[in-house]
Amino acid sequence: MNNFIQNLLGIEDENVIIDDYFTDNTTNTLVVHISLKRKQQICPQCGSIHTHIHSHHQKKIIHSNFTSQKCILLYNQKRYECLDCEATFLETNYFALRHNRISDVTLNCILK
Repeated sequence: MNNFIQNLLGIEDENVIIDDYFTDNTTNTLVVHISLKRKQQICPQCGSIHTHIHSHHQKKIIHSNFTSQKCILLYNQKRYECLDCEATFLETNYFALRHNRISDVTLNCILK
């Protein structure tokens, strides 16, 4: 079922996990809770692979792949901490650019 939802949303990253989804009837918005599978992260400061999850942050991303209904991705983003240099950094995702509140699919729809 998750693969069907990912295809419907136009998300091609195989590391995406669909945690939950529902329709908010008051605003007629499809809300999808997503996260990424945990994988080994490399510290951008020192290049170390000795990292652990420091915290989580929920990021709200507008994702308008549909024409008749609004869609919002609630992305549970992980913040990692390097055990060697103590720097913190966010995991990389492939559906929204850094500091953007709209998805790449939405940007492509706007440009078309």
